[in-house]
Amino acid sequence: MNALAVVLGVVAVVGSGVVTGILLIFSNAVMPSLARHAEGAATMVTINERILNPVFLLLFVGTAVACGVLAVLILLGYGRGGLLAVAGCGLYVVGVFGVTAAVNVPMNDALAALPGGSPEAADYWTVYLERWTRWNTVRSALGVLGTALLATSMLGSGGGTATSTHAQDLVRQLIGAINRQDYGALPELVDADYVYRAPGQELQGAGGLEGLLAEYHRAFPDLELVIDDMFGAGDRVATAFTFQGTHSGELMGVPATGRRVTVHGTIHSRVEDGRIVEEWEILDLDTLYRQLGLVEGE
Repeated sequence: MNALAVVLGVVAVVGSGVVTGILLIFSNAVMPSLARHAEGAATMVTINERILNPVFLLLFVGTAVACGVLAVLILLGYGRGGLLAVAGCGLYVVGVFGVTAAVNVPMNDALAALPGGSPEAADYWTVYLERWTRWNTVRSALGVLGTALLATSMLGSGGGTATSTHAQDLVRQLIGAINRQDYGALPELVDADYVYRAPGQELQGAGGLEGLLAEYHRAFPDLELVIDDMFGAGDRVATAFTFQGTHSGELMGVPATGRRVTVHGTIHSRVEDGRIVEEWEILDLDTLYRQLGLVEGE
């Protein structure tokens, strides 16, 4: 899924940039030129007919589809780019595709329906020039902003030292994968030399992490990690979380108790070259044992 999100991100940036560039040309050069041309209205009708070709439609509609799918994947915890990418996708889908469908296309249809050279066509052409160009400028501006946000989000997903936003995004993805019990996503999120540390414990690689998670998921099949707070600085991320679930299986030799537990913890993560390379976790085991009835208190 993350690989698909990367491909969709590239498609979204390129497609949004190309489509927005085409729209800008209309506001900057085409419409002012047609306004001075005696056959401007007829020429515009021809342009509107010719623009509906496979290449442009693939770019225009395909980019909207790519943006929509990419935004959904990111919100579900797949892919990278975070809220910047989601916002960029939204600006293209709503600001470019949506405005086109709601304003520009109906005006194109209305212009084409009028008899060429008629007084009605001449009157509407005056209105068309002003209103169509204004809304074209609006969708162009939104497209530029959307492309910029998408490109910025992708720059934060590259190699080298991670930006704070991208590092936090990776940690969120890892927590999402844990909650879904999606062990297949681990190699895409943690480095081959990943190290997990907790008091009295150290694990190596995605395989070591998977073994730890599998043990907890067997004990707590409905395990969920809820992010309470998150702070990032460069390639470091500090996360406060709540561990909650029902003790339905053996945990460290302790048989199932059927008790519901809610325990707080913190984890500090370090990201390098687009992967999580180190994590230090502290879980309130004293509270966990108390809630399971293993020590006095609960």
